[in-house]
Amino acid sequence: MGYYANMLGNEMFLDSSSLRESVVSHAKHLNVHPTSRKASRAKLNINFTPPENPISLIIGKNTNFESSIDGVAYNYTTNKTTLIPRSSTGTYSVTGLEIIEGKILTKSYSVVGADDTQRFVIPNPNIDVSTITVNVQKSTTDSEVFTFSNGNAVDVTTIKGTDRVYFLQEVEGGKYEITFGDGAVGRQLSDGNIVFIEYIVTNGTGGNFASTFTAVGSVAQLSSSQYTLTTNESATGGADAQGIESLKF
Repeated sequence: MGYYANMLGNEMFLDSSSLRESVVSHAKHLNVHPTSRKASRAKLNINFTPPENPISLIIGKNTNFESSIDGVAYNYTTNKTTLIPRSSTGTYSVTGLEIIEGKILTKSYSVVGADDTQRFVIPNPNIDVSTITVNVQKSTTDSEVFTFSNGNAVDVTTIKGTDRVYFLQEVEGGKYEITFGDGAVGRQLSDGNIVFIEYIVTNGTGGNFASTFTAVGSVAQLSSSQYTLTTNESATGGADAQGIESLKF
């Protein structure tokens, strides 16, 4: 019991805490949030030669590319749709197309208004929180969808009860939980709403320094013989989640 009381007492203070959950909890009181993993990003140049002469080409979101670093394969993806109009000379090209290391995943929840304990937890800890998007559909019978913005990124005193915002916090196991407003600070969800969460799971620093990329499947619905791909910028910016000692500091 003495040992238990000692360990319990240690976790009550930031300086002596040894559990990540305790350190994160104490840091929240100081409005400090641990940084998540950061996905490395690269940029590509692609010149297309489609068989016909369309007005434009579209590189879809979640178009995948692959690179190998020290014999380990890494996946890179686009996280937005890119329109490539036909130029005045009849060519199709994109410069600086950004690709992000990792895989796009989604998680959805149906809101149960009577359940006060319902939580919206992202089931994977290895995410880049800057890639999170949150959309809320009215119901299964009403397909109207609203995009919610990150409430952590703004001054909370400016958030009204009608603002569509979400709040993000790290919880047990290094995972992240999304919470919504209560009607006083941020719009409150309604029974039957459907929450859609999209995010990228990444390897952090592992994806840095990739310099040669090949497409996995087609690009803009064209095969590899119908485009040339070169690297504009090698992959950089990948980082691991903030450690306990760094967060304490």
